Amino acid sequence: MERGDKVALHLNTNHPFSIKGGTLSADELSRHAIDIAKEHKVSTNYNTILLNRLNNNFESITDIYKFFHEKHNQNTPLCPASEWLLDNYYIIEEQHKILLNQLDKSFFKQLLYLKNSIFKDLPRIFAVCYELVSHSDGRIDRDNLINFIESYQKVTPLTMQELWSLEPMLKLSLLEYISSICLKIYNIQNIWDKVFEFNNLTTDEIIDNVSEHLKNMESIDYHFLERVLIYTKKNFTTYRKNT
Repeated sequence: MERGDKVALHLNTNHPFSIKGGTLSADELSRHAIDIAKEHKVSTNYNTILLNRLNNNFESITDIYKFFHEKHNQNTPLCPASEWLLDNYYIIEEQHKILLNQLDKSFFKQLLYLKNSIFKDLPRIFAVCYELVSHSDGRIDRDNLINFIESYQKVTPLTMQELWSLEPMLKLSLLEYISSICLKIYNIQNIWDKVFEFNNLTTDEIIDNVSEHLKNMESIDYHFLERVLIYTKKNFTTYRKNT
């Protein structure tokens, strides 16, 4: 199976969580913690779904890392965000191994699980951590963590077991978030590759290609339009210099 096909498979089997609201300020994070605490309904029915997601996410990140590594070796132009993955993959690999050693069935039996929300059937503390990670763009520090947890507990207290599990749950959430970001970077790179192939096309073929792409877009693909404009500007400048 080609590297791109393996990544596409992950896109179909391990959908990222759809979190709305984007990056929030400190005050907005506190209010959001209170809102989700009011929403959450819990049960004691445990499962190990997160272990499957951990391994699927790591495999997805690994395939995307290899995808970019191969392109780097081929001197293919890479989107800037891919550099972070190429430089930091070894840290992700290390944390994946640590989590596998930390987590087992007995660990998950100690937690409470959600009966509602997009995190239904997952540990409540994971949902809390992932909400913080996603709404802070993965930038976790002591202050925003403490404020978020304290705000949540103004509505409903977390158990001692949940609080003790904060570290691995934050790591799981970060890996989940990184996986979703990697999939976005992968899609952006495919757009770059598509525009890079314009070098082998005539002007009429490029126009037909862009027209067909625009016709089939369900929404405006700003990354594609940006790359087309950059390509056009670059080649127009080269044309003017040569004439």
